[in-house]
Amino acid sequence: MYVVLVSTYHMLEYLSVALYNPERLEMGSFMFNPDVDNGYIMAMGMSLVEYAVGYGGRTPGVITVVGLGAAVAGQIVRTLAMVTAKTSFNHYVATRQVADHSLVTHGIYAYERHPSYVGFYVWSVGLQVMLQNVCSAVLFSAVLGYFFVKRTKKEELFLIRFFGHKYLEYRNQTRSLIPVGLIKY
Repeated sequence: MYVVLVSTYHMLEYLSVALYNPERLEMGSFMFNPDVDNGYIMAMGMSLVEYAVGYGGRTPGVITVVGLGAAVAGQIVRTLAMVTAKTSFNHYVATRQVADHSLVTHGIYAYERHPSYVGFYVWSVGLQVMLQNVCSAVLFSAVLGYFFVKRTKKEELFLIRFFGHKYLEYRNQTRSLIPVGLIKY
């Protein structure tokens, strides 16, 4: 199941770019190595090692099902974010506004300002819960939480620059599960 979930994630990442931003399509669109520090590859490798080393005493049960449900739900949320945003979705924080960049406030964005981040977070931590990887679940939660708080701060500053009052109004009306309260503007 793990291989299916991870493969589905990477295929949907590529497919979203192919459908909505074909001019930006490249091998990197699979998001096999989304960060320059190889953090994703190291984290996934660590989780597989933890799983292999500790698997002997684990039996699938409620925890596995809860993790599977979270991973599937996270994937659905992330995919809905990409499909809803269409050409405005980008795997990297936009530092300049391009002609087809619009403020997306409908669909899943009406309920969550950063659904792709929340979806990825739930997907990745859900995978670790499904595998019953206690250390990886805790580390993924902490590291991704820190990463997305920093990334959200950076992204929201650019969104304010691009869309001004329109984005500030949207931000005030739409909550986020990313703890943006930790962010000082």
